Amino acid sequence: MSIKKRHTVGRIILGLLLLILMGLAGFGAWFSSHYRQILKKQIPVWIAKATDSVYKVSIKDIRINIVNRRVTVTGIELQPDSDRIALLKSQHREPSVVFSASIPQIRMWGVSWEAIATEKELNCKILHIYSPNIRITSAPKSVDSLQQNQTDTLSIDEQNKKKSSISGVHIGRITVSDQSVDYMHVDTAGKYHCYLVGGSINMLDWEFVPKQAKDGDRFLYSKQTTINIDSIAYVKDGSLYTIRAKQMHFVSDSNLLSARDFAIHCKVSHDEFYRSKGFQTDLLNFNVARAELRNFRWRALMDSSLLAVDTIAFYSPVLDDYFSRLVPPSNQSKKGKFPIQLLTRLKQKVAIDYVRIRDGHVKYTEVNAQSHMAGVITFDGMNGGLSNLTNVPELISRNNRCVMRLSGSLWKRSPISATFTFSLSDPAASFSVDGQVQDIDASQINPPAKALALTEIPSVHIGKTVLHIDGDETHAQATVTMPYNDLKVVPQEVGEDKQLNKKHITSFLANTLLIFPDNPMQGKPIRTESSYVPRDLHKSFFNLIWKSLFNSIQKTAIRSDNMERKLEEKEAHPGQKKKGLFSRIFGKKDKKKDKK
Repeated sequence: MSIKKRHTVGRIILGLLLLILMGLAGFGAWFSSHYRQILKKQIPVWIAKATDSVYKVSIKDIRINIVNRRVTVTGIELQPDSDRIALLKSQHREPSVVFSASIPQIRMWGVSWEAIATEKELNCKILHIYSPNIRITSAPKSVDSLQQNQTDTLSIDEQNKKKSSISGVHIGRITVSDQSVDYMHVDTAGKYHCYLVGGSINMLDWEFVPKQAKDGDRFLYSKQTTINIDSIAYVKDGSLYTIRAKQMHFVSDSNLLSARDFAIHCKVSHDEFYRSKGFQTDLLNFNVARAELRNFRWRALMDSSLLAVDTIAFYSPVLDDYFSRLVPPSNQSKKGKFPIQLLTRLKQKVAIDYVRIRDGHVKYTEVNAQSHMAGVITFDGMNGGLSNLTNVPELISRNNRCVMRLSGSLWKRSPISATFTFSLSDPAASFSVDGQVQDIDASQINPPAKALALTEIPSVHIGKTVLHIDGDETHAQATVTMPYNDLKVVPQEVGEDKQLNKKHITSFLANTLLIFPDNPMQGKPIRTESSYVPRDLHKSFFNLIWKSLFNSIQKTAIRSDNMERKLEEKEAHPGQKKKGLFSRIFGKKDKKKDKK
């Protein structure tokens, strides 16, 4: 073939290739434009059919790149159809959870056009959702709705599956970035919001097939899900408290859930809190630097509403308990409100093998009604944990004891440890406490003693104190062995200027006649004292613990047997008028005998 002919053939082939490329480009442009209009029209239809027409969706724009198999959707608005929901409610079929969403942009890569055309499946490699703003409203169904025949519900579900125009959705990876979720729950008890702001969600091998049973090994239809939330807040209408956390992290295949800066905080000041309450109660604030739920069995929570966790670990938890006696005492009965009793009545079923505490801190502050002074007791560096925390009857039948062991320091200096054993099966909430504390000095005791007991303690050293308590919701019996030496007390009173003034004569008599300066006294055995305290039904579990210990400690330090009896009578009859010091020590004088 001559050179001229070869050039001619080359030009013809090149021209044909250009025509083919131009045809493909034109077809691609036509297809993208045509299919974009089809998708804009069909997506709302698919959403309506898939949701029984409960939701409406609008789309601002769709851009399709057929060659790169890429789709970009912008301006997505998903809203519930109020008219349709009203109709479903009249048929006792209204949804208990309703969604709405505003999504600026969704991008898909690796879209399979063949699967959409032939199998009515949406298949793609990657789907990315940008900055979705999601609102979820949850409300219980009406009584009429709950009475609907279950077979009717099943038949409706089958009808919906048949109406679905998509046989399945398969996505290799779904990523969500910078999400914002407002979950609102409304029922007869009130309304609360849960806000989840910021972070990301990554789901691998996501699959949804309407006509197949749900795969229990998938979390939100994904084989493996990782969730990171920047901040979480729980707010209940009318509540004085909020719950917040940061940097929540969850991985479904490792069953790990963690969060930082978890906090339960009072929203108002101390004065506002007690004005709102109107009676004496504890104002609590709780913070945890880091919390972890290890082997969090989310399948059990989804399938049977069971919160099952192998270990919950709290790192550097801080509990701040503030109690003011400047307001009237509570007249509300606390019977049946011991911690274990509240657990057994909890609607949420719980099965937690162990709660671990590392470097915990507890601060108790009480304001005295007479002195208006605050006494503070602190426990620091607390380590230990709580085992077998459950309210599941089957688990309780195998092990009916919940045990808490803690150790640390009192006022940062004195070693302290305690073991609490609670019965999970006893309706009366029986319990026992074994503990010890040692090396307490006057400098530690004196500030709270002055504020709360109006008594200065200029000197004392307390050695290794051992205690045991048995009790239930009706009483407590405490036994205490407390060795000490060089005890001196200075009773005080609040003057007209609201300052504490020493009662010198009373101080002399108390140190000379009333108290033992040492335990044991020279040449005597060490004293161990016990006390029985009936429970004040208006007071808490920890108040009962403290009262039983305090009475045994008083009996250890006070010389007069008559005074010990008066202390026991005071507990049994708290409203009786107080007697003078000498009467309390030596008993009431028999006036008839004097007249004779």
